[in-house]
Amino acid sequence: MTRRILPAALACIALLGVVGLGFRGTASRAQTTAEKPPAAAAETLEQKVARLERQVADLQKQVEELKRRPAVTFAPADPNPYYQPGLPPGVKPFDFNGETYYHIPIRQQGR
Repeated sequence: MTRRILPAALACIALLGVVGLGFRGTASRAQTTAEKPPAAAAETLEQKVARLERQVADLQKQVEELKRRPAVTFAPADPNPYYQPGLPPGVKPFDFNGETYYHIPIRQQGR
């Protein structure tokens, strides 16, 4: 499941970044024409797009690398070392509504 979510999440992040830049550019055109920051300090739109494309390419490489790795699942060696399978003595099984239930006496028999 994680293998499906990770590429989708990365694609959504990249898409939101590109769309966000587009909306930011259209909403603030009036401000940018009036107040233009110095060209040396400001990053042009082409530079931002190039930087984001490089970032998306790097993220896609990471996704491909993660896809190639085998999924590792760790399970405890013995979840409960004190558990002993089986039923205690004196247990009587019975069926109720198609299910098996067990009558387990509280005290030992003979006491």
